[in-house]
Amino acid sequence: PPEGETRFQKHGPVRVSTDGRSLAHADGTPFLWLASTALGDAWLSVKLPSSFTALQWLVTPAVTVGGAPYSGTDKITLNPGYFEKLDKIVDQLGKAGLLSAPVLLGSVSNAGNDLAPDQAAKLARYMVARWQASPSFWILSSGGHYFGGEGEKWKQVGRAVFGGVAHAPVALLPQSRHWIASEFRDEPWMNVVGYHSGSGNAENSLRWLNEGPVTKAWQQPPARPFINLEPVNELGYPVQNQPRLNDEDARRSLFWSLLNAPTAGVTCAVDPGHVAEFFTGLDFSELRPMPSAVVNNPGTQNPRKFIALARSEKKDVTIAYVPEDRTVEILLEAFPPAPDVRWFNPRTGEKSPAVGVVTERSCQFPTPGEGDWILIMHTQQKPAVAPGPAK
Repeated sequence: PPEGETRFQKHGPVRVSTDGRSLAHADGTPFLWLASTALGDAWLSVKLPSSFTALQWLVTPAVTVGGAPYSGTDKITLNPGYFEKLDKIVDQLGKAGLLSAPVLLGSVSNAGNDLAPDQAAKLARYMVARWQASPSFWILSSGGHYFGGEGEKWKQVGRAVFGGVAHAPVALLPQSRHWIASEFRDEPWMNVVGYHSGSGNAENSLRWLNEGPVTKAWQQPPARPFINLEPVNELGYPVQNQPRLNDEDARRSLFWSLLNAPTAGVTCAVDPGHVAEFFTGLDFSELRPMPSAVVNNPGTQNPRKFIALARSEKKDVTIAYVPEDRTVEILLEAFPPAPDVRWFNPRTGEKSPAVGVVTERSCQFPTPGEGDWILIMHTQQKPAVAPGPAK
């Protein structure tokens, strides 16, 4: 029986859902991945908003810890003292109700990526054994492209660490716009597809996110959650000498990442407060992309204006994310039965009625004002019928 107040104490550890499309607790309660990022134990001095559900952090090297996690190259010697200092991160994350998502082998010097497969596996296996009793999500490695010979190396490491044992969800974090789902299709230990959509808002990055492999591969077996582990970051600089990114760019990237495949989650560069409020208010794990229901999608001409649309498998909920103020036209076949239609403001969390103009095959909805908006349609709940007088 549940003991305690955190989401993990109430519902159990996080696993891949039974349908393979999202994450869920042991008792079946859906888990929406909304992760912040941190280096080492820097997180301990920061109070994360309650809308976050996970922390993605780099184990090696944790610059604020000092020392090195291991010594040697051909045959490494582990330094338990280094990891003892990191135990408090894992402990405090669990107490805060945040899923611990360590990047076990990072992309920088002395982080384990340059080790031979057997030694990289030794290092990763030690960390998994040390922390697997806590609510965890493993990012085995980051920063590689994972194709060819490099891909074979990480297949060996993954099998050695996770093969033949029950384990928490596992992903890799490749370089920007590197799609590795096909390369690792036959590796059951990698049960989550992690990707990096790009740190800028250049046209090729935006089109990759909304029209690239992630939008098609989710329909191919095996079923796995797709999570953008590194979307647009408003704190960074984009490529091609474009203006500095802002929270609007980051928010668009979040919603696109949540709707370009079955909704599982996204790593966030901004406080996902209203994002969390919106998606946890509905059965998000049922949502499936349906971009063809948008008539004359403006994203065809300008990827910054791409309208993302998804519908629940039960066909009782349809949502459309409109990144810029305009009129969105949706095919009537995508509407749920007897729909209640409203606008949701992702900047304020406010809802307002939506008025549409119906044509023979579609309906047009003008946005209420400037900025981005979410149109939500759901089947109206029938009022309960009061019992009649007893006879």
